[in-house]
Amino acid sequence: MPAPAVAPLLGLGFSGQIGEAFIGLPGVRMEAISIPGLTELPYVGKLLFGQDPLFYLSIVIVAATAWFLFRTRAGLTLRAVGDSYLAAYLPILERRRLLEYGERERQFQLIRRGRYAEFNLVWDRG
Repeated sequence: MPAPAVAPLLGLGFSGQIGEAFIGLPGVRMEAISIPGLTELPYVGKLLFGQDPLFYLSIVIVAATAWFLFRTRAGLTLRAVGDSYLAAYLPILERRRLLEYGERERQFQLIRRGRYAEFNLVWDRG
């Protein structure tokens, strides 16, 4: 399933679960997949083998993500970038720490903060 198709599907499930308490009507539910023979196992049958398709899809997505992050070159590169953030950022700080900082820079910073706050409050509703 392509990535753009997953987001609305997950959003529908999440909003249906949360919104159910507000409107009092049951949300859209997918029918549980019952695996014959395994569903009747004591204690774990219904728990593991009587779930809806999104449960099994989430297990596949987690396994695929773990495989990508730990077994592929791109995943290992992505992890290395995240793990070595400080090592990459410290040389930038060292290079810029002696730069002058005065009232002109302070005013520029305040303007940028104001624009950020305006965007969040007006456009992002946050």
